[in-house]
Amino acid sequence: MRAKLLRLKEAMERAGIEVLIALSPENIFYLTGLRTYLGTPNRATFNSPRLSPGSVAGIYDGQSVDLICNSSWARMVEEDCKVNNAFFYPTLSRIIGGTTPTIFADNALDALVKLLAQRGYLDATTIGVEMNFIPVNLYLRLSERFPKAKFVDATNLFLQNREIKDEAEVEKIRKAAAKTAEAISETISNIKEGMAESDLLYIFKSNLLQNGLDWNTTTIGAGYRSAEVQNIVSGAYRVKKGDFIRFDVGGIFEGYCADVSRCASLGQPLPEVAQLYQSHLKAQEQILTLIRPDQVIAEVYKAGLEILHQCGHADYTPKRLGHGIGLTAHELPSFGPEADGVFKPGMVITVEVPFYIREVAGFNIENNVLVTEQGIEVLDKTSKELIII
Repeated sequence: MRAKLLRLKEAMERAGIEVLIALSPENIFYLTGLRTYLGTPNRATFNSPRLSPGSVAGIYDGQSVDLICNSSWARMVEEDCKVNNAFFYPTLSRIIGGTTPTIFADNALDALVKLLAQRGYLDATTIGVEMNFIPVNLYLRLSERFPKAKFVDATNLFLQNREIKDEAEVEKIRKAAAKTAEAISETISNIKEGMAESDLLYIFKSNLLQNGLDWNTTTIGAGYRSAEVQNIVSGAYRVKKGDFIRFDVGGIFEGYCADVSRCASLGQPLPEVAQLYQSHLKAQEQILTLIRPDQVIAEVYKAGLEILHQCGHADYTPKRLGHGIGLTAHELPSFGPEADGVFKPGMVITVEVPFYIREVAGFNIENNVLVTEQGIEVLDKTSKELIII
């Protein structure tokens, strides 16, 4: 936690930001340790004039980490959070027994304004907020209360800081990746002709829950639906002989995500599809060998494309070959031509080579990889070979 805050402080100084406000569930958790609605929009953050009792904000000024939330979360704050101070406003729920925390303000917005004023940020101050997340009404109300302050976008500051994981974060992703891969294997071992995609999804999710995980993306597509590029809702389609089944799924362990892809076929697939799968698997494994610390990401991407082309896919140019994972399933760095920087120890990324033939079959081969001082560690260790059922 200390290393995270030091990196944040240094980034704030470079950006000229004096105080940082976290509003998204991921960044609140990253800054304070309080888990709210990870993986979903923070539907309760300052999003109505009345202000929901779930409104939460994390504040960091380079010295102190402070948290604002309603008083019903006081026990969670005490047990889970690593903050210097917690400031509460009243809950709308009736709670009997226990110790009632001291009430700081009547609602979340008043608490935020009061705290910033007490810290001397009413005057000309540069305040970093998540511009891609902050509701318009909150931004307008803060601007009215702090007319001399300058509000700047701190979205990338958070994202770039989250690129490097500490040992505790890595261990959580390691478990999420390993258990996700195992849940895929367990699901594949239970596939039978006539089962619906939703049946496979039930087996997969049940396995994650039995191992203490939640889930984020859960794309399980069979037959022609395996070639649907965007995440699909696994539904009533029933698996039949010759179908490809694509898993592009991710478990969450203690707030940290995995994103793993594997494929199976019920009976022998079309020969041309099987051949494409094998050539992509060969390419993906070769791309893994290119990833090393201090290698320029955009250059490694270009080299990865060359490998794909040499494997017989000269007309195949994916926009990226992977992405970071962490508190969400898609984070920085992007493993693509637009990436700005190098691979660094502590980064956790995916390495993937998806391919889709509409109305026929789609597949993806995707590992979760930790960049180390020596090279890489693959976190999902189950076989990537096409499994014929």
